[in-house]
Parts: sequence; C-alpha cells; structure tokens
Amino acid sequence: MPWATFRDKRKNKEIAVCLIVMGQQAFGKDALAKFLETGTDEIVAVYCEPDRDGETVHPIKELALENNLPVFQLPNFKEQEALDGLDP
Repeated sequence: MPWATFRDKRKNKEIAVCLIVMGQQAFGKDALAKFLETGTDEIVAVYCEPDRDGETVHPIKELALENNLPVFQLPNFKEQEALDGLDP
C-alpha cells in the first residue's frame, strides 16, 4: 500500500501516513479536492453517507469517483464491517 509522508517538526523526521477522507457535503469535497490538488498525500479511501432516493449524488462521492478513489457508504460506524474497513 502506498504511503505519504509529512515532517514532524518536533522530532525533525518524516512520518509515513495513509489518508482516509470522511466528508460532509461540500466541506468534505473541498478538503478532498485540496488533498488531490497538492498531490503529496495518498488517499486510500473516501467515506460518505449512503445515497438516498431522489437526492443528488453526494459531492465528495462524485469527486472521489471522478478520481478513481474507493468510496464506502456506510450508515454508521457501529457495525464491525465499518471498523474492519479502517484496518490497513
């Protein structure tokens, strides 16, 4: 799995991270867009609420799919399946 890095200024060293973006409507889309724009981080998953009949596609889901990112739409994080998906 690819890793992104950032510099921990307190310890003056690079630290490897994987990013999961969990978004809320337009704010989540803007945050995801910024991560994609900088190109320095690896987005490994995008989480948003499930689709609802008659509503438009969730903005963060739309952007994630346009960028070939995996999208997960779970109703909550109470089920073991949701927690298992967060384990690298």
